[in-house]
Amino acid sequence: MGLQNFAQDAEIPPKDQDRVRQVMSKLNDKTGLVEDIPMDKALKDEGTKSACILRNVMNSRHEIDLGPGPLLDLMKGVMLDDNVDQTWTGQTVNLVTPFTSLVHKWDILKKVTHEEEGDPAERKEARADLTKVLDFVQSSKGLEAYFKNRESHQSSQVIEFEYLWTIFSTGTEVIASTFMEEKQVMIVSAPPYKYDDQKVQSILCWYYDHDGTNWIVAQRIFEIDRYHGTKKFDTLPCYPLDFHKQDASSTSLENLKVKYTTRGKRFKDLCQATPGVKQMFHYDGQGLTVESAFSKQNNNDNAVDGSIQVDPLSYLKQAPLGGEDLWLGEEEIYISPIKEKRYDISEEKKFLLAPPRVLGWSSVHNHWCQFRVDNVKEAKKAKEAIFDNELQLEPKVKNMIKALVTQHNSQMGRKGLQNPDLIEGKGRGLVIMLHGRSTSK
Repeated sequence: MGLQNFAQDAEIPPKDQDRVRQVMSKLNDKTGLVEDIPMDKALKDEGTKSACILRNVMNSRHEIDLGPGPLLDLMKGVMLDDNVDQTWTGQTVNLVTPFTSLVHKWDILKKVTHEEEGDPAERKEARADLTKVLDFVQSSKGLEAYFKNRESHQSSQVIEFEYLWTIFSTGTEVIASTFMEEKQVMIVSAPPYKYDDQKVQSILCWYYDHDGTNWIVAQRIFEIDRYHGTKKFDTLPCYPLDFHKQDASSTSLENLKVKYTTRGKRFKDLCQATPGVKQMFHYDGQGLTVESAFSKQNNNDNAVDGSIQVDPLSYLKQAPLGGEDLWLGEEEIYISPIKEKRYDISEEKKFLLAPPRVLGWSSVHNHWCQFRVDNVKEAKKAKEAIFDNELQLEPKVKNMIKALVTQHNSQMGRKGLQNPDLIEGKGRGLVIMLHGRSTSK
């Protein structure tokens, strides 16, 4: 059994070959070996050459063996892309149920079976052979029920747990809730594997985050517990972006992408702000401390209404429990050190894949926090304007005081320092004595 009987002899004309051959693998009681028995009684000659063998293995699983020829070339035209696995890069291809790669490309493969004007005879035959292959897949073990309900389930945007793997192919853009109900776009890095009696399906996704200096590729795992019956796509932790359904309460897919791309540009600007005063912003909303994320217990005690410093570089180096680990909502994120071709995308696409939160320091609570990008506003200017325009000091002295205050705010608590105020709200341990003659200013 295995890859065999492939038509590699150019002298044998196509009409003398049975290009797609269906066989049943059975145990020979006499020899104790598993043998391929042709399903077509007319094809018992062991020398019959085939470009494709469709095999039923003792009624327990199905296999497809593809050899060199027009059919394999036609299928590689669809299957070979940036996300291809090594299965499709060889001279021959062996596929087994549940034929994951074919199911993930199903709609495209179905279109390829249609003849096009100007097709040479060889290409027409390859398209006809592909039709036989897809019919075999559709009726194979474990997939009959899936294909029977496929169109109706996709139309209703529901999916059964057993078939979650069918909608999460490598390279699929998904939409996921990652931070305080905020959604973002990620890309599937590894789809869930199908095996019997599994209680959880895991989907590994990647996106672009920022460490304060550069874009970094980060990965997160989404886990879906077993459920009975069907579930709506948008009730899952993540689901394919193409299945985003516009209704009275949501925006169109195109507008959604524009919204997330605009947010991603803001995210990058915040992360790359010049260290110091330019990193200071006003925030009004919920923040998520590292401790709260770690314990998965976010609450109203983390409400922030005041000054923050957006500083992902310092957060990664100094946040408690951080240790250069990245957090996205209540999940710890893996930073990928591997440079792969699929990560080489445009700056605009990186904006789309950026997270809905930034990392930094809350001056209100003296905590490292995650902050919602949309709630980060420019720092209030009132007090700064008084300091800049009305306080009568030499410019170099003003700059020194401002730098000292900014540095004090950013360093408070980073090394476990908690300086109490003798008088509440007065300096938090920073005291500056100014002297000189009294003026009306």
